[in-house]
Amino acid sequence: MTSDIFQEESIRLKEMISHLEEEKDYINHKIKKDDADYHDLKHYLSEFTADPMEMYQNYRSMTNIDKTIDFYYSQLNKVKKLLESPYFGRIDFKFEDGDEVEEFYIGKFNLADRDNDILIYDWRAPISSMYYEYELGQAAYEAQVGMIHGEISRKRQYKIKDQQLQYALESSMTIQDDVLQRELSTTSDDRMKTIISTIQKEQNKIVRNESAHTLVIQGVAGSGKSAIALHRIAYLLYKHKEKLSSDQITIISPNKIFADFIANVLPELGEDPVREQTFDDIATALLPNNIKAESLYEQTKRIIEEPHSNYTLRVKLKSSLAFFKQLSNYIKNIDSNIFQPDENMHFGDTIITKEYLLSRFHSYNNLPVKQRLDELSNDVLDILKKSKAAEIKNIPSKIDLKKRLSSYLKFSDAQSIYIHFFNVINNADALNWNKERLEYQDVFPYYIVSTILRASSRLT
Repeated sequence: MTSDIFQEESIRLKEMISHLEEEKDYINHKIKKDDADYHDLKHYLSEFTADPMEMYQNYRSMTNIDKTIDFYYSQLNKVKKLLESPYFGRIDFKFEDGDEVEEFYIGKFNLADRDNDILIYDWRAPISSMYYEYELGQAAYEAQVGMIHGEISRKRQYKIKDQQLQYALESSMTIQDDVLQRELSTTSDDRMKTIISTIQKEQNKIVRNESAHTLVIQGVAGSGKSAIALHRIAYLLYKHKEKLSSDQITIISPNKIFADFIANVLPELGEDPVREQTFDDIATALLPNNIKAESLYEQTKRIIEEPHSNYTLRVKLKSSLAFFKQLSNYIKNIDSNIFQPDENMHFGDTIITKEYLLSRFHSYNNLPVKQRLDELSNDVLDILKKSKAAEIKNIPSKIDLKKRLSSYLKFSDAQSIYIHFFNVINNADALNWNKERLEYQDVFPYYIVSTILRASSRLT
């Protein structure tokens, strides 16, 4: 790290801080003005009588002002974060068809001047990918118009804390031992930090991958799997902001402690917090209100205390791939024979054959059983209303017809199906059924079985 580089970048940092301070003042001014306009409208509506159309227009104006103020506050929050550390990297890039080398500073968020010239590029922007992917020399990035090629002639890395430049390094140089030791010895608190300044090439590929429908990140403990997954969420929210929002994402955490540990990452990257659930939360939401279940903590505690008990053996069985395959096969088979009409249905001279009932029932195999019976009832009633039976007065109501069709079900509730499953696999002792409190290892198998009947979306 030469003194010339440090001096050059210190001057640049002061200019950026000055611009950010101006931006902060500008946003505060806009918030103050809009807030005053909002209260003026509110006062007008409370003090003066207006016709309904004028009141409607004023209320719409207040709503729009309120949304604008929320937007300004989100921008203000980003500017404040940039004031602490505006950027962490820089690349100098000459476009293939360009004449001049351009400087691109990379930070947490985009920042543009009044002429809409970008001063800082968001780390998730397409051009920023080159900072992670390439060293000096030929480079390219994918834009909306296709691949953009060129050459990186300079690449620098910075550490800025509390508006102070601590170091500026040319990436082509070896990091000095004292700088490396300073970074490695930095203590962390009880919250996960963002890693945008240290994302490696292979990690960047995971973060920006959009070709994989399902992406599994594997690695040893402490290798950064969770951090990369969170930064991938931030990237997808940025890339698809028009059709993807934070309220459409759920993070499933092993426990509340881990959820709290990672809670700070997305807000630090300028995104709204996403919904977080533990497996216990999911279990509570899935089960009927009259059925309680032991928690994952209770299960773990009992396994530790009773490592050789029948309880632990049940957990081991129901956690195995073999058990999952048995359950999957059972669901496929029972789905094909749970409805067994053993006779034709007669309505005057109109006959609804059992073959027709069976065929129509299975035509709705993407629905749970209760919804299939509802659709089947509609089919039968449509036939009756168009036939001679329409002339007779004893056409059944839909409720009565569903009750009759339900009598053809082999099982009437999830409990009977689940118990039957263990009989089928010749392992009834593994159930230890208690209808009021399920063992934790039974919660999700029981729910999967119960979706066969439930009037909700099935899990497959």
